[in-house]
Amino acid sequence: VVEPDFPEERGAGDSGAFGEARTNLRDGDIIHGGGGKLDAALAGAVDRASRGAEAVVVHSTCVPTVIGDDAEAVVARWRSRSKVPILYTNPAQTKEEVDVGLALFKRLRDEPAFSKVRRRKGSVNLVGFPEGPGLKELEGILKEAQVEINARVMPYLSLRQARRYLAAEVQVFYPNGAFEATYREVFEPLSVKTLRLDAPWGWEATGNWVKALAKHLGRNADAALARVARPLAARWKAARAEAAGHGLAFVVDAAHINRLTEPARMWGIPLLRMLREAGYRVEVLCHGESPAARPGLAFFKTEEELGRLLREGRFEAVYSEYAFDGRLAGAGKAQFALDSFEPGLGGALRTVGRLNGLCRWPFYRRYAAHLGDLR
Repeated sequence: VVEPDFPEERGAGDSGAFGEARTNLRDGDIIHGGGGKLDAALAGAVDRASRGAEAVVVHSTCVPTVIGDDAEAVVARWRSRSKVPILYTNPAQTKEEVDVGLALFKRLRDEPAFSKVRRRKGSVNLVGFPEGPGLKELEGILKEAQVEINARVMPYLSLRQARRYLAAEVQVFYPNGAFEATYREVFEPLSVKTLRLDAPWGWEATGNWVKALAKHLGRNADAALARVARPLAARWKAARAEAAGHGLAFVVDAAHINRLTEPARMWGIPLLRMLREAGYRVEVLCHGESPAARPGLAFFKTEEELGRLLREGRFEAVYSEYAFDGRLAGAGKAQFALDSFEPGLGGALRTVGRLNGLCRWPFYRRYAAHLGDLR
């Protein structure tokens, strides 16, 4: 059961983002059929939905498919009785996961009422932007600059906001390569002007993003940006001063080195630009043939060569997508990943604070000799 909206928009009587009901099929249901349990679960879900939820989502699986239950027929009966949308998904039949939010948005898009909304001057739709404190801070700056967030869609969906999607003056796509096909298929054909901007990751890029968006909507965000930046400026300067004494590194294959320079391939995060803006020494250890030597770029061909570069490198932490990377631990290096990064001004400060903390942490340097065999 999909509840009304994002947490900050729910009323006092709303209990949470999602409610859940399980059919709990047993051996007897495998023999005699589980349609009755699905019917009972849907009855409860529809009743709850009538008291505030916006949609009911039925996730069927392989068991009902194998035993021959006609779950879709049960869902169809309840659709005819309920005013709340009911979405049916079964990966066992489609062989792929269903993006529930996107499926619901497509259904709304095809309803006649979807196109019968009035424009809201100075409003924007944010598409694909990751949730979190950084996004809320950006919304606060925009609100102070008289830019209204009309709707946020992907990766989460508020049906209430989605119904007014076409009221926005512009839609801004978050530059994530994994979302591009969806942008082209679902959102670009809509009658809302598309604005593509570099994502607001880092101090300077955040200011540029806010100013460009506000200007496009006939607003001026200078005062709002200054108000937010003023109490953070001294801490940002101090964090950068510390960062200048630390080093970070990446290990990449020569065929994929452009992941570091193309944010769309790293979930929209411009890693190198953010780290260099903060003042870190950045080194790249590249697997492949060695061309002419360049500062900050070293090549290796074997695991032994990589181990030596890691041990001897003048950096305290290395990027890794493993939860615990024994190669780094054995070399006395900490590790960082995308979850260290946040957008916005406050997000930039928190990002550098986390990375500085990892660089200061002496655990791996102190116990490297005991950690290398844990991989």
